[in-house]
Amino acid sequence: MIQLLNPLTISACTDNAPTVTGVTGVAVTNLPQFLQVIGAGSFPLQIVPGPAPLQIAVTLSTTTAPSVVCTYQAAVPTSGNTALGSSPWRFVNQAFRLISGPLPVCGTSGTSYLTASYSPVIDTSAGGANVYVN
Repeated sequence: MIQLLNPLTISACTDNAPTVTGVTGVAVTNLPQFLQVIGAGSFPLQIVPGPAPLQIAVTLSTTTAPSVVCTYQAAVPTSGNTALGSSPWRFVNQAFRLISGPLPVCGTSGTSYLTASYSPVIDTSAGGANVYVN
């Protein structure tokens, strides 16, 4: 298993709510979490639930308030896959439940969806070596 450590850096985030004018911060909490990679076709990934679910807090600027924080918690399981390329670790349309923050700024329902890709993945048990898909 591969461990997701803190801090997990987010390089870009968007929100499509009509009153949102920008994303000013993103923080991933309840780390570390573990990724399990299964040696099958498309190398499926799954975030293995830890003692506390993965959470993402997004700070937004809006037309009605200078700062609104929306906190989402991962639905279980959070699944993805690996592939070749510059960002081979991918999660597409994974459900995250809104646990704090106002609607409709934080979405139109209690669920939002995360799509993310990232790289590199570093194996800290191997001296910080990059993990590759081949």
